Amino acid sequence: MQDFIHTVSTAPTTIPLPPTESLMVDYFDFDIPEMLRGLTHITHWLLDDYGYPEAILEWMKKQRNIDEKISLETWLFIINILYNFARHWIGINALNKLKTLEILKEWKNRYFSELPSTNMMKTFEEILVAYYLLYVILLEPKEMKKENMTCIQNVLDNIIERTIQAFNSSEFNCDLYNVIEYLAGLAKLVANDKFLRCIISKDNIFDLFFGKFLEFNHLCTRTGDVESNDLHGLICVSLYTIFWSISFQSDYYVILKNNDEFIRFVVEMSKTESNDEHIIAMRRAAKGILLNLDLVEIDLQPIDNTETDYDNVQVMISYAHKDTKLCQKLVSQLQNRVRGDIWVDFIKLKPPYDDDWEDIARAITQCDIVLMLVTENY
Repeated sequence: MQDFIHTVSTAPTTIPLPPTESLMVDYFDFDIPEMLRGLTHITHWLLDDYGYPEAILEWMKKQRNIDEKISLETWLFIINILYNFARHWIGINALNKLKTLEILKEWKNRYFSELPSTNMMKTFEEILVAYYLLYVILLEPKEMKKENMTCIQNVLDNIIERTIQAFNSSEFNCDLYNVIEYLAGLAKLVANDKFLRCIISKDNIFDLFFGKFLEFNHLCTRTGDVESNDLHGLICVSLYTIFWSISFQSDYYVILKNNDEFIRFVVEMSKTESNDEHIIAMRRAAKGILLNLDLVEIDLQPIDNTETDYDNVQVMISYAHKDTKLCQKLVSQLQNRVRGDIWVDFIKLKPPYDDDWEDIARAITQCDIVLMLVTENY
């Protein structure tokens, strides 16, 4: 790995690297489930045997003399190596442990504070798109909500336009990336309400996403089974996440709720049983959509508040999953002091706990006390 660092850092401006396109996956030439299994093995291999991506990040942090210039093509190549690494959860964990976001921000401020010459603008834009696709993959949702529009507005417009072009392409590609990759970035961005409103306010974007949601749900379910790892399924994963965020917006409540076909697909997905990580994500989003649209049917039993049995109090605990250890300690203390029933997801539900919206809603409405652990993670 030291040879890699030495070679790149001392090479002339034009480095004989393979074209960036060779890093991209042609989704029509590979069996995607097999490809994903292979990606897991490759990612472990790069981590355990060769020290990626630490060596690349160390090279990016290196202070350089003013006359030691790195070409934009080389930077594009390097950012895409990291981006491809981050497309697997193992890579995301490794990059976050290495504080990659801090390194990326410092790198961007150092090398991309000024616009390049006109003839290099295309490569410059490609780097920014790759940078932000990588950036949003690594960013935690709570941090995404703190991001501001100023720094990302132009590249967000670029990603939206490329998403449209990719959907219109026979191979679902635009420039270096597949529509799956653009959608995955947008699905992370919509965790921020400002970004969400900006995206769906673009001309015809809501209609495009709505039409594609229906189209690809048809394609995913036409055999009776949802295939989450094929192209259609991966598109649906992001679209379910996007529409979960949209369902929080009151302006779209009636539009979503009154479309029978949309609701039918969402209800079917909410009932789909599978341990596949992508289907779990879609099922969670589907249940969230139904909850936001007031379509979760709960058989509530009336509570007679006039005869409360204080020796049999019902407590429901709401908390952030990053505070699980704190919540477990609290539950342990309460169990020694409260003569009643304590409802908390890790006791009452099967994982993934936040997937059972009906049970959670029922617990909230039927308990005597809702105890909320409000920390910075909540």
